[in-house]
Amino acid sequence: MYLVAIGAAKLLYWWDNPRFALITALSLRQARRAPGNLRASVFPHAGHYFSLTVWQHPSDMQAFASSGAHRFALKMADRLTETSRFHVYASPKMPTVSNALAAWHQALPAELARTLRAAPV
Repeated sequence: MYLVAIGAAKLLYWWDNPRFALITALSLRQARRAPGNLRASVFPHAGHYFSLTVWQHPSDMQAFASSGAHRFALKMADRLTETSRFHVYASPKMPTVSNALAAWHQALPAELARTLRAAPV
């Protein structure tokens, strides 16, 4: 069984792109080096920046999330992002990006899902 974490963030202002890119790169490097991490990627989709990580154990994911660059990223989220939404779920097989995005969209509250469907891509 795999533990999948997928999250999306939308920047408040375009001029925060360099700061966001640096924080994202440091967090991605931290995730890829973290014990128990099987996959870590970042990609744009529908006007948001997504992160996708896959873990062997919940404790590995929690240790990553609460330390280093990722901890700093979580503290900066309110200053840099308009929206930030994460979904964590168990998967019997390694997810594709499409599978993870489908699970993320399915987990959204109905009102937010309607807003995202109406937003330009």
